Amino acid sequence: MDYKINFQYLCCVLLFGFLDSILAEKNCNPVRTEFHNRKIGPPDLVPNFAIHDNEIKICFDPLRDPTRLSCCSKASEQQYVIAAKKYLKDSVRSKTAFLKKSILDHISQFEERLSSLILLSENKTSVTLEDLYKIPKSEYSQTVSEFFSQIRLFMKQKQVSLYASVATFYDNIFPSVLKYNLHSGKVLTLTPKQTSCLRKNRQDIVPVPFGKTQYNISHSLQHTLSNVKSYIEVLSLVVEAINLTDNASVTEKCVHQVTQLQFCSRCQNETTVLPCKGLCLNTMRRCLAQFSILHQDWKKLMMSVVRLDGGQSDKYNVEAILQQLSHDIDMSIKHAVRNIAVTYNTAKGLCDISAADTQIPIRTASSELGTQLKHNRNRRTMGGDLNDQVLQVKEQLLISMNIFSTLSEDICEQKLFYDQDPDSNTCWNGTLVGRFTGNIEHLKAFTTSEMDVDPQLITMRDKLSLTRNTLDTEHQEYSMMSDSSIFKYGSGDGGINDGGGIVLETDDEDLNGSGSGSGDGSGQTPSPIDVTLAPTKSFNKPPNRNQRPESSASSVSVSMVMAILTVITTLIL
Repeated sequence: MDYKINFQYLCCVLLFGFLDSILAEKNCNPVRTEFHNRKIGPPDLVPNFAIHDNEIKICFDPLRDPTRLSCCSKASEQQYVIAAKKYLKDSVRSKTAFLKKSILDHISQFEERLSSLILLSENKTSVTLEDLYKIPKSEYSQTVSEFFSQIRLFMKQKQVSLYASVATFYDNIFPSVLKYNLHSGKVLTLTPKQTSCLRKNRQDIVPVPFGKTQYNISHSLQHTLSNVKSYIEVLSLVVEAINLTDNASVTEKCVHQVTQLQFCSRCQNETTVLPCKGLCLNTMRRCLAQFSILHQDWKKLMMSVVRLDGGQSDKYNVEAILQQLSHDIDMSIKHAVRNIAVTYNTAKGLCDISAADTQIPIRTASSELGTQLKHNRNRRTMGGDLNDQVLQVKEQLLISMNIFSTLSEDICEQKLFYDQDPDSNTCWNGTLVGRFTGNIEHLKAFTTSEMDVDPQLITMRDKLSLTRNTLDTEHQEYSMMSDSSIFKYGSGDGGINDGGGIVLETDDEDLNGSGSGSGDGSGQTPSPIDVTLAPTKSFNKPPNRNQRPESSASSVSVSMVMAILTVITTLIL
């Protein structure tokens, strides 16, 4: 009797255990929990127990398998499609996010640094004119403000010629320099008509009143800030390309394939199984094939960017030149004051100025001013070293050279999300948990005609190609120019006429800072800049009187690190 009771009890235990295992397989609570926790949608869209929904369209065909039960409903499947689209976009963005943030931060810091340097130079120029050359603020403030405003406009991609801007600055300041520095302790009386005449004829006076330093200023500003503009423009284009890929349209078929890859295993109540890597590669290569059309032009553009010095070359360092600008203006005015008697003799004939002057005492410049207005081309202040930032960004660009041809691999090589074992029998193969036996497709096998390409990507490819060609052309033009100078400023005190109405008086003191007045206080003289004047394309053609030779080429003289980066780029290719 006891034997029969024990046997019946054992049978009941086994029966209930069997029934419980069946119910556990049909219980969809794990899927409901994940559905809620991952914010795919409301958990009540997932059935409590496995059901057969005839309206399932993506994860399996309910008509071919009418008895199949799953933890998916039409409503939950639609939410999986939305989640799959978001997952795909987030996956692409995650691979470009660091590069994008690095570039945006760098552009912001770069422009902020330049703005600070321009403002500092503007303030120092004002101090120089008022304290050292005794020119009242009412006579120089508008001239100085307009000149530095032109520099700011140039940096904002406006069509401004800095050659013309520098010439206009000296035209406008010339009457005041003559008026307040012709006689010690006296002010020259000038009528509005005479003042206008002096401004109009300043460039026709021989010898050149402000010496060659004014032309050095023109050349160094135009050349260096053009390079800086090109550098920022290219970086902005890189960000634009990344933004486009982050938001590029994808086909419905692609989204369905990603749904099958990422979420259809939930229909079989599998919430912990990872997709097979082979399935991931096939899915992602099909979906992301359109980005590969950017690859070649992107890669070539990155090489061209490495050659850009970004205003950080040894001779044309943008920080040094902007820090030096007020000092160079001081040197040019010092030259004019030193030769002001000769200049006046020519000017008075041109503008009918009499020898009469008004006896107005004016204060003399402080002997301490030379110490107050220190300049050092090699000293970096206010915000750190831009060169280090430029090199760091270029390193990131080099790393990203193949970003659009390796997106699929980068996504599928994430061990947390995909099973990396090609022989795994425990990964999701798209149909069930088991080994992926399909052939892995290669990105190179896709042709453009087989891709569903967002038209905006084609436009971006053309922009990348055009920008790269422009940079390469400018680089080649400058390389050729640097080998054959038209002429350079050198020693001597004679005048050189370039045939275009510009008379260049050569005097080494204009560049080395010797003579009276403020110096750089460093005990060393700034390195002279040899200026090559040659006809090149300009941003804007000013009137003939203000036209100055222009160079838009990149500097050949780059740091050793930049050279190494270029070599590395070549080796990568």
